[in-house]
Amino acid sequence: MKKIDMAIIGAREAGGAELVEKLEDIDFPVGELRLLTTTEALTGEETELRGRTHRESFLGEGAFAGLSVAIFAAGMAHARRYAPAARAAGCWVIDATGALAGNAPLVVPEINPDALPGAPASILSPLPAAVILALALAPLHRAAGVRRAVVSTYHGASGSGRLGMEELEEQTRGVLSGSEPDPDRFPHRLAFNVIPQTDAFETEGDDAGWTREELRLRREVPALLGTPDLAIAATAVRVPVFTGVAMSVTVELGGALPVEKAREALTGAPRVHLLDEPAFHLYPLLGEIAGRDDVYVGRLRNDPSSPNGLCLWIAADDLRCGVAQNVVGILELLRQRALL
Repeated sequence: MKKIDMAIIGAREAGGAELVEKLEDIDFPVGELRLLTTTEALTGEETELRGRTHRESFLGEGAFAGLSVAIFAAGMAHARRYAPAARAAGCWVIDATGALAGNAPLVVPEINPDALPGAPASILSPLPAAVILALALAPLHRAAGVRRAVVSTYHGASGSGRLGMEELEEQTRGVLSGSEPDPDRFPHRLAFNVIPQTDAFETEGDDAGWTREELRLRREVPALLGTPDLAIAATAVRVPVFTGVAMSVTVELGGALPVEKAREALTGAPRVHLLDEPAFHLYPLLGEIAGRDDVYVGRLRNDPSSPNGLCLWIAADDLRCGVAQNVVGILELLRQRALL
């Protein structure tokens, strides 16, 4: 099996570390692996993968020579600055930071594999919440057409990376010891709190008042499903859990889709698991799906306010499902098509 020489930028961050673990789990044929970081962040730390030790090295313009793939797993600024150098070196660039949004095709292999370019280029692994929502909506869209979705997303600290999770832990300890910790990664104390903001707000034009994450969700899900007219209104909320994202979703469909038919559509859909037995208190819980690759859907019910409405609850591990599994899925798709 041909080995793939690659670079990962951000391997010590939450999403990058999850990606390395996923590559190990599936025994992906990694050849040379360069773990790249900036001079100020360079610590010389080592990462184990497939029985070999890999030491961090300097992220610079010449760091991509001889490689086939460059994966940007942390730091939008790094992706903006160094993705052109990786492309100039002939690499496939997979951006999981959002830096290349609007300038590279969005790819979720289970939904739109034909969006993959036929020659080395840049690819955008979508916003994790967009990956998760699109995977859940795709079977419903195939069954009845999704015209509109109102979404509230509940993001754990993992959306702010390793430092965000560490801050939540420190804040929790502080509050329990009777102190009021100062927030750093979050605009307010997250411990024992709920913050209706997960990203910076737009301040001008028609998008004023929406966060950038909400806007990406609104743009990326219709693009993935191939439905530019799909209207999405999203409210992204930060909640005091360490890992994962849950969603309360109400969809308006193009035609009638009884709950039982919706269950049939979701059952067996790629990377989707139905967990929907409310009488036995069975529905997706963030505390139980951490570390899993797939999307879990439950609490399906008709929307009484709309003749073709459906309500559902979604939960997934944003790092594992939304980042690591999607990036690895893109790598596998490239290999299947003999593009690597």
